[in-house]
Amino acid sequence: MLKKLLPVALLALTAATAQATERTWTWTYQGFYNQASAKFDPSFKVSGTFTGDDLNRDGTISLQELTSFEMGYYTADACANEYGAHCYVDAFSFSSDRKLAFKSRHYYIDDGPFSSGTYITTGEKVMQWGYFGPTETYTWTDQTKLTLVQLPVPEPSTYAMFGAGMLVLAGLRARRKAQ
Repeated sequence: MLKKLLPVALLALTAATAQATERTWTWTYQGFYNQASAKFDPSFKVSGTFTGDDLNRDGTISLQELTSFEMGYYTADACANEYGAHCYVDAFSFSSDRKLAFKSRHYYIDDGPFSSGTYITTGEKVMQWGYFGPTETYTWTDQTKLTLVQLPVPEPSTYAMFGAGMLVLAGLRARRKAQ
């Protein structure tokens, strides 16, 4: 009896683990109104990546379901490993109809009076400042465009499913020979 159940159990196990859960997207918002020049700047953009899983299957990845968020050169690893670096995502929502909204803060503070960083509240504004430059504020307009690209999902258990299938076929063949 155990010989009959083992291939079925292996197949069920690999099928259960084969589902890809987390997905990664790259995002770019481009085209903002530059408050300093009082002109629309079609070339100004902010971009990054995020990874998440809609755990409650409500069609939206919320802040609690977000596993990674990177913007420009600010990454979670950089913030975790570099003295003076701070990265926060205060709000996040990505829905199945491809609407992305977030509020993030990424900045670096030196031991002295210098700092640099970016604050973004989607739909409202992007604030950037550097060590010696003035703060630049860009605001969203009807012309601001969002580009989203979902990165391919790796399927690590494909080979495991193939192996389980081969085991089932080998088991069926051995069973036929025994009869």
